[in-house]
Amino acid sequence: MMFVGFAVRLCVAAVFVLALYGKVRSGAAIERFAGSLVDLKLVSRRWSRPVTLLVLGVEGLTAVLLVVPVTGRIGAILAVAVLVCFTGALLVSGHRGGTGSCPCFGTAQDQQVGAVRRIELARNALLVVLASTGAALDGPVELADPGIVPAVVLAAVSGLLISRADDLTLLLRRDSTVGP
Repeated sequence: MMFVGFAVRLCVAAVFVLALYGKVRSGAAIERFAGSLVDLKLVSRRWSRPVTLLVLGVEGLTAVLLVVPVTGRIGAILAVAVLVCFTGALLVSGHRGGTGSCPCFGTAQDQQVGAVRRIELARNALLVVLASTGAALDGPVELADPGIVPAVVLAAVSGLLISRADDLTLLLRRDSTVGP
C-alpha cells in the first residue's frame, strides 16, 4: 500500500509541476497569469503580482514536499489546503462575475471565458481525493524497490492526463464529422 500512497503523491506533484511550468515558462506567461487574477475578479491589479508570486512559490513548495519521501504527508496535506483554496477562488470568481479564464496550466480556453467550468472543479476534487489518499497511505518507500518504476510511470501519465483535462474535454466534445 505504500506504493499507492507514493504514486498518488507523485501524480499530484506532477500536476503541480505542470501547472507551475505553464505559468513560468516565459515572462509573458507569468504576466498572463497575473492578469487573469484581475480578470477573474480575485485581486486588484496592485495585488496581482504579489499573489502570482505567492501562487508560484506555493505550487513549487507543494511539489517538492510531495516527492520527498520524508515530507510526503506534509506535502499531501499542503496540497489539499492549496487545492481547496484554488477551488474557493474559482467559486468566488464565478460569484463575482469574473470575465476571465484561468490559465492554470499556462493556457486559457477562450471558448469557456466567464464561466466556472465543471471540469476545473472536478479536477480539483479528484486531486483533493488523491492528495488525501497520499497523506493517509504515507509510509516508508525504498527508492531501490522494483515497484518504484511502475509507480513513477503511472504517476507521470496520470498527472499529465489530469493536467490536460480541459484539452481532453474539448477534444471529446468536438464534432468529428467531415463535410460541408
